[in-house]
Amino acid sequence: MEILKREQGIIILNQYGKSYIRFMAGGISDKLYQIEISKEELNLVMNSSINGELIVNRYMNLEPGLPEGLEDRVIIDYLSFSTDYSDRRKQAILNKFHKYGDIFNEFYYYVLREIFEDGVVESGYYASKLVKEFNLSPLDAYNYLIYLREDTQNAIAGLKDGLQKK
Repeated sequence: MEILKREQGIIILNQYGKSYIRFMAGGISDKLYQIEISKEELNLVMNSSINGELIVNRYMNLEPGLPEGLEDRVIIDYLSFSTDYSDRRKQAILNKFHKYGDIFNEFYYYVLREIFEDGVVESGYYASKLVKEFNLSPLDAYNYLIYLREDTQNAIAGLKDGLQKK
């Protein structure tokens, strides 16, 4: 991730081969979102021709329900950048993560920041520990947290017997 510009609570960045505008929004509590922006919009903001907040407002006015889908869009961008999965498989991954809000949110924030939060612990394991100690990608680590939650005994046996240590 490369941060290009910060202004009034908005961050302009390049990540996963695209340009984004990142901002806080929310009802009960603030949530971090990011929207893919065009090269033209990027140039306008970078040249200070327009304020990034205007771009965010334009997107929000065009699609009032936009915030609900932004998390999924960012995760799909990450999956498109880091895997060669089909669209169907990417959607299946999203659906699986949506079953577990805590794991979904932590994975979402990993994708945004590229930093592990390690708030979700299953049977003594958290995402960064799975990445560090076993041959797992971040995506695999969060999927393994789901496996640990759904089938603890077999998942732990897999860690002890089947997964190769780095």
